[in-house]
Amino acid sequence: MNSNLLDRFRESMIMNHERWHDGIGYDLALLAEATSEERAQIESLLTARGIGDWRDVEALAALDTPDTREILQQAYEAGGGETRAMILSHAPEILGEDERTEALVAALGDEAAADELIGVLLEVEEHHPPHVIEALLRGVREREAITAGEFAMMLLFIHGQAESPWDMAPRPFILRFQEEAREPLYRELCARIGRAPDPEFQRHHP
Repeated sequence: MNSNLLDRFRESMIMNHERWHDGIGYDLALLAEATSEERAQIESLLTARGIGDWRDVEALAALDTPDTREILQQAYEAGGGETRAMILSHAPEILGEDERTEALVAALGDEAAADELIGVLLEVEEHHPPHVIEALLRGVREREAITAGEFAMMLLFIHGQAESPWDMAPRPFILRFQEEAREPLYRELCARIGRAPDPEFQRHHP
C-alpha cells in the first residue's frame, strides 16, 4: 500500500490560508492513483469526518460509491438551505430533475445560501425550467442590490440577451441595480427579455 498517498490526501484536508483564500478543495487527483483499498480508506476518512463544508461534498461526490451517495442524499434531505446549496453546487448528480429544480428555487430565495451563490448560478446556467426562471425574477424584485443584479444578468443570458453570464455589454444596466429604484429596473428587465411583469407585481404596481 502506498501510505504516502494517504498521507498526502490527509494533508490536503488541512485548511490553511491559501486553500481558504483560493477555494482549493481536497487533492482529488489522488483518487486516480489510489488502489481500491486506498480509496476505501479515503472514504472512511471522509465519512468519519462528515460534511463540514463544500470540500467534503465535492470529495464524497468524486468517490461516487453507494455509501457516499447515500450520505449526500441524507444530508440533502435533512439539511438546511446552506447544506442543500452546497450539495446542489458540488454534487448535483445525486438529485433527480424535480429535486434539482426544487433545490435551485430554494437556494435562489435563501439568503443563508449566499456563500454558495456562484455555484448555484452555475447550475442555473444549465438547468432553468420555468420555476427557476420565476425564482430569478422574484429575486430581481426582492433580493439585495448586488444579488438582484446577478439574477438579472443570468436572466439576460438565458433569454439570449447576453453572450454569457459574464458578458460586459449589459454591465451598465446591471450596475444600475445598486443605485436606482427596483420597480422601473424590473419593468425594463422584463421588456428586455420579452416577458410580462409578474401578475402579483402588476397588482401592487399598476
